[in-house]
Order: sequence, then C-alpha cells, then structure tokens
Amino acid sequence: MADEKEDSLNYYFERYSIAEQAGDIQDACNSLKHTLHFYKDLSGDVSLDTVYAFYGDVYARLCYQIDNYQTAVNIEVRGFRNL
Repeated sequence: MADEKEDSLNYYFERYSIAEQAGDIQDACNSLKHTLHFYKDLSGDVSLDTVYAFYGDVYARLCYQIDNYQTAVNIEVRGFRNL
C-alpha cells in the first residue's frame, strides 16, 4: 500500500513539474494538490516539514493565479497542515 502511495506521489509531482514548465497553471495546481495529499499521507505530521511548507506556498500561489482566491486565502489563514 505504501508503495502505491509513493508511486502516486511521484506521478503527481512529475505531472506538476511538467505542467509548470509548460505553463499549464491549472494542471500544475491540481497535480500539486494531489502531490501534497500523498506527501502528507506518507509523512504523517508535516507541521515542521519545510518541504511540505514550501510546496504548500507554491500551491497557494498557483491557486491565486487561477483565480481560486478562497483556497489561496484559506491556506494562508489556516496553514499548510490543513491541505
């Protein structure tokens, strides 16, 4: 089961990277959301995880760029642990 989650994490992170390089903000945002979900699921407590916080910030900025202001604001207010 952990292998499947790790494979999914790697898949979505790769998809995020490709979409970001291609300028597809919507797909990058969606892929990063899934990446963060699997990362948190595999890591458990991410409250002090700087990698998770960095990509959480990137995710918030992507949400803002696609006019998903409510999600971006919620991330900034509630914090990255609640993604």
